[in-house]
Amino acid sequence: MSLSTLLQGMDTNLGSLHLAPATLSVLDCLSVIIFVAIYDLVIQPFFIKIGKPIGLLTRIGMCHSICVVCLVTHETIKPLHCSRIARRWHLLDFIAAVLFYCQHQCS
Repeated sequence: MSLSTLLQGMDTNLGSLHLAPATLSVLDCLSVIIFVAIYDLVIQPFFIKIGKPIGLLTRIGMCHSICVVCLVTHETIKPLHCSRIARRWHLLDFIAAVLFYCQHQCS
């Protein structure tokens, strides 16, 4: 997770619980570690047990598919997030400038 995402005024409240911005980076790393463990201990043995092991190209294809879904989701949510920041900080007169900044930050 990049630092610029943390610096954009993200609301880090989760209900009544307040998370520090640095916690989000830790959760990012923990999610990868947990998914790798689930893959190695559950998914891979299951497919080997049923007689259809997952090959290298299939794993690469699955990773690319997941990346595409993540990128599409990010590009869909980013303009909404930028406009929410503009409303929160009363920058509606400068909404075009904020969206211009956000688009150049993503590229």
